[in-house]
Amino acid sequence: MADPTEPDASELAHAIHRRDVSCRDVMLAYLARIDRLNPRVNAIVSLQDQARLVAQADAHDAELARGVHAGWMHGFPIAVKDLVATAGIRTTLGSPLLRNFVPVEDSIMVARMKAAGAIVIGKTNAPESVSVRRHTTRSSVPPAMPTMRPRPAAAAAGVPPWRLRSGWFRLPMAAT
Repeated sequence: MADPTEPDASELAHAIHRRDVSCRDVMLAYLARIDRLNPRVNAIVSLQDQARLVAQADAHDAELARGVHAGWMHGFPIAVKDLVATAGIRTTLGSPLLRNFVPVEDSIMVARMKAAGAIVIGKTNAPESVSVRRHTTRSSVPPAMPTMRPRPAAAAAGVPPWRLRSGWFRLPMAAT
């Protein structure tokens, strides 16, 4: 696979399960893309340690080598909106008041994605007061391009694009 950041979720899942591409290669491709694009748009606000993420991808590859896969998201690097609880990862809900809040357990949505094999790489930017329709400069970490429309910063950065192409990942639970 030439660029593992290009396929949609279904194509990527099949490629990983067929072992056409390794979870490690997918992770490294997404991390390189984030390194390249995120400084311009500030879409990812709590990226986890890259060595740790690559180690998790290697563990997912080892599972596949043993014939074990956790689910359709096996080895997918995912970033969740900073409105969703993630164990051990800062969750601010876009508010400076919560800048030091680190949940001790995952939300049910994150727990289910991890159970399906996803690797949480970090959090995507969120507006203050859980306003999912627009960003303001009052966010704890405002996007670099707050007037950009109609796509949110994460979509503009293309990190990770499959997350936004797959309907139910698009809006956080707070929007429902």
